[in-house]
Amino acid sequence: MPDETLKVLNVEPVNAEHVANRGRPALFEPVSARSASERQGGMHAMRRGLKVVGGFALLATGIVMLVTPGPGWLAIAGGIGLLATEYVWAKRIRDRVDRAAANLKMKKN
Repeated sequence: MPDETLKVLNVEPVNAEHVANRGRPALFEPVSARSASERQGGMHAMRRGLKVVGGFALLATGIVMLVTPGPGWLAIAGGIGLLATEYVWAKRIRDRVDRAAANLKMKKN
């Protein structure tokens, strides 16, 4: 009976993880929803793995370059940008930086 009511109302049941995160997606949940055929593809898994490894490598390299000569902040931004395509936490950081940059631009004008 409850399942029929949910179908009529066109809503989905709420799971405990969704409630625990106050309506936000899980921290390590992929950003984009993918179909089952895309998840099973070997090329897709390899591309995703390369993005994650490359993103963390850029992030680590950027942190090292903060104390050594080099464009540390640029490497960190690149790493966060790559990781934001796969992880919600990185997307949140990228969005927060984008909003701060937009606010700074508005104050300048």
